[in-house]
Order: sequence, then structure tokens, then C-alpha cells
Amino acid sequence: ARATARVRRGRKGYSSIDAAKDAEVVKGVIPDAYEGTALATLRHDYCVSHSSPLSPLLQTVAQETQRQLRLPQMLSSPLTVQLLQTLIRASGARRILEIGTYTGFTALGMAEILKEGMEVVCLDDFSDEAQAEALCHQMLSAGGAAGARIQLRRQAALQGLRELSEAVEAGEQPFDLCFIDADKENQVAYVEELFGAQ
Repeated sequence: ARATARVRRGRKGYSSIDAAKDAEVVKGVIPDAYEGTALATLRHDYCVSHSSPLSPLLQTVAQETQRQLRLPQMLSSPLTVQLLQTLIRASGARRILEIGTYTGFTALGMAEILKEGMEVVCLDDFSDEAQAEALCHQMLSAGGAAGARIQLRRQAALQGLRELSEAVEAGEQPFDLCFIDADKENQVAYVEELFGAQ
């Protein structure tokens, strides 16, 4: 046991596979269903705790989603919001497309850092959980300037993508960034539609 502890502290020859099997590391951790394992849950929680906190608005969206809806696991991670914000800042994206909005968590997270004249266009038909639509509208209204930068289109993603593509071809500003967080079985079709694959 002493040699194992020494290896763990020194990190030589001790991998994440070893950590996942190490009862001392994962003791008492209940694996998050989305993360899948105790170690992934620990890793995710560590990253969240060492990242910038969510804005009060996003904290409210997360809390209300957990409190009111039956599929709160569909909410993206705070780390996803922070990654998207980083990508927007780095790329200078002005017009963003989100496929799959649920309660507006990531849309509001992206819109929070946008300046006037920039927007997030969201496509969602709310077929996964119809009650999410009312909460999404409520959160976008509570979002102030961030909520005002979001255009929510209640429609199936493929139909919406085709209409948006036609609008861009007719002269509307193209999208600089797209976040696909919708039904997994259609994600390839969404990418093909976005890039014009036949």
C-alpha cells in the first residue's frame, strides 16, 4: 500500500486507468450518468471548480431546468459554455447558429459575450420535452440584453437549416460558428446540410 501511494503521488507509471480502478481515488463518488464513470465525474467536477463561475443568469437557468423539467441531463456542461465563449472570442464570430436549445443555457452563455449587432439563432422543435419551450422563453426574457440577441426559431432543425441556407444565399449574413447539440441520430445530416454535402 505504501508503494502504491508513493507511485500515485509521484505520478510515475500511474495512469488514469489506474486511477479509475483506485478505490481510494473514487471512494464515495457517485458516477454522473452523463460522465459515465466515477473518474470522469471527478475530472469534470475538478475542471468546473477550477474554472470561472457561471453568471447569475446561467446559474438561474441551470437551477430552474433542474427544478422544473424531467430531462435536466440535456443541459450542457458549464465547461461547454466556457469553451464556446472562448471560441467566439478567438474567432470573432458575430453570427452563431445553435441547433438544439432546450432551455437556452448555452444560447444565453454565448449571447452574454456578444456585442450589439451580433446574434445567436437557435433551432429547436422542443420535441424531446415540450415543457422546455416555456422555460426557454422565460429564461430568454429574463436574459435582458443577452436574451435580446437570441432569435429562437421553433422548428425542426433540417427544415430550419434549409430555410437559413436560402436566406444566406439571398444575401443574409452567413454564420461564423455553429454549435450542434440536438438529437444525436441526425447530427451527421445537420453537418451535411451545413456544408452542402449531397
